[in-house]
Amino acid sequence: MKLYTALFTLLFSFQLVKAEDCACKKDFDYVVNYIESNFPGFNKNVTTNNKQEYLIFKKGLEKNIKKVKTKNECLKYLTYYVEYFKDNHTKMRTLYSKSVDESNEARVSEFKSSSQFLNTERIELTESQKRKKYPINDIRGNYISSDSTYTIRIIEDKTIFRNYAAVIIDSKTKLWENGQVKFEIKPKTENVYEGFFYSRNHQSDYKTAVPFNNGFLGTYWVKVDKENRTNYGINLNTSFKHFIKDSTVIVRIPSFMSKHTNTIDSLYAAAKNDIEKNPYLIIDVRDNGGGNSSNFHKLIPYLYTKPIIDTETVELYATKDIIKLYEDDYNEIMKDSTQVNAETIQAFREGIAELKKAKLNSFVQQGEIDTLILKPKYFPKKIGVIYNRGCASACEDLLFKSKFSDKTILLGDNSGGFVGYGNIFTVYTPHYNFGLSCSTTRYSTQWKYEVIGINPDVKLNYDEDWIKQSIQAIKNN
Repeated sequence: MKLYTALFTLLFSFQLVKAEDCACKKDFDYVVNYIESNFPGFNKNVTTNNKQEYLIFKKGLEKNIKKVKTKNECLKYLTYYVEYFKDNHTKMRTLYSKSVDESNEARVSEFKSSSQFLNTERIELTESQKRKKYPINDIRGNYISSDSTYTIRIIEDKTIFRNYAAVIIDSKTKLWENGQVKFEIKPKTENVYEGFFYSRNHQSDYKTAVPFNNGFLGTYWVKVDKENRTNYGINLNTSFKHFIKDSTVIVRIPSFMSKHTNTIDSLYAAAKNDIEKNPYLIIDVRDNGGGNSSNFHKLIPYLYTKPIIDTETVELYATKDIIKLYEDDYNEIMKDSTQVNAETIQAFREGIAELKKAKLNSFVQQGEIDTLILKPKYFPKKIGVIYNRGCASACEDLLFKSKFSDKTILLGDNSGGFVGYGNIFTVYTPHYNFGLSCSTTRYSTQWKYEVIGINPDVKLNYDEDWIKQSIQAIKNN
């Protein structure tokens, strides 16, 4: 009887693993087929030169998926596949987990019994791993989060997904325990990493470009041994303001979102006289995630030195699936057309009509060459635009426009790289219901900057005040 029970348990366990394997393979096949058929950047990423490499990469993932045991592990493999295509907008997602009330012991206990918590990887650090010291510019070592919630130790620990793992050694939240892996990363380029980061409630997020600069890792982590833990590369101040320092007007714009348009216009009006009377101007768009490009148009006259020629066009990918997505979206908004303006409705109709007329798997070009000619202003004589990897989308559009100016210097670090693709729709996998958010358009030339971002003319040091460095840079140039 005991032998029968043991055999039954073994068989049942095998069937569970096999079920996870089949389920993940089903979702993987769906994602691969969708990307290969509908992603507008597929042929930019998979060419005759690297097609064999891509096929080997895909085959390797298929082999590893047979070993998958959990839903979370399956999501990692699907994410790893999607990230091959270098599009910050195209992502694998899960439904966002609700926040946990940590003052409620029952809720905390319930969370700790969930698969979200139990499936989080654990690593038991050896005594030598705990004690070893590393230089400030070595990625390994102890870090503390900017809000002091977590202390982690980054160790070398190679898997298919990573070169390094960040292990919790102290946590002030009940939702994380010592030994759990808070994030896992691998090198992308020199001093830039990518990998899986896990939120307070263990939600997975794949970050494509996390800079490591003199003990600072991204915007959230700093080495414990560092005396000055202030990261000057970030500016989380959400105030729209301007002030004057050393004959330099500094204008802080934390967002270009349409909901801030009135505030932004008021800022420009308040700063106008100061800008036009002082020789230097700094536009601070650190951590500006974008919004509406028209919200920086009033800055263009100050930047202007020669005609600004916009040759960028949007290319809409025509496939059966994408046409249906646009039609479904149009039908949805038409259920209550009072919520959208006539121009939006007309644009939808024209776009869908163009897609239907186009040859399948071809691109429908939208937009045309636009040339802006203005009279240059005497003041300001020199301009600096400060930005970091938090500058994305419309914020990066400002950087492209600034490149036409002979008196403007780009300062800081690479931008976020959200410029090559757009118009996102989400489809869902057949088993785990993972969301695949996928672009439907690409930009004719800007796709080259996707993920990589726009390089500054002058890289700024994270250890010293960026306003101070920027004033010195524009006066020296």
